Amino acid sequence: MIFLDTCVWIELLGVRTPVKQHEIIQAKAATYLLEKMIPDKKNIITCKEQILELVSSIEKVTMRTVNKTRKQNKKPGISNLKEFRMLQEFQATKELCKEVIDDIQYFATVSDIGEYDISSILQRLELADINDCLYYDYCVRKNIGLYTFDSDLMKLGNSKVLHRFNTETGTWN
Repeated sequence: MIFLDTCVWIELLGVRTPVKQHEIIQAKAATYLLEKMIPDKKNIITCKEQILELVSSIEKVTMRTVNKTRKQNKKPGISNLKEFRMLQEFQATKELCKEVIDDIQYFATVSDIGEYDISSILQRLELADINDCLYYDYCVRKNIGLYTFDSDLMKLGNSKVLHRFNTETGTWN
């Protein structure tokens, strides 16, 4: 079984257009990883927490894009997500979120990550964000391969389930 970190899903599902060299490399690496897993019949796992994190990320990414376009068109900018959700442009974001959720559910099984220790997560907040701690702990507990571009996950431990893409070598470690 394999768990793709949220940053990998973002690259796979085209939530944003890669522009910088490392983004282009990561998008290619994510695509290669998925192309390799499908014929090997690897079971990809996700969870509701991750789907919600992706929706939140999509909102933020598209808000920045819409904000930039509005400013270029001499329209007032957007200062926060609540304001963005009130605009007509948000409807396309809402549709994108639905498409992303459908795509994830096509490729992955939505699994319950079970109980988690909040105090343990709080103790590690300087190392990684909340969701990284949740996914890492779940994958270690269930011996599920966790694939990521995020170097913060390496700070949580040196588990054999953790696979980070090395942009210098172009390989998954």
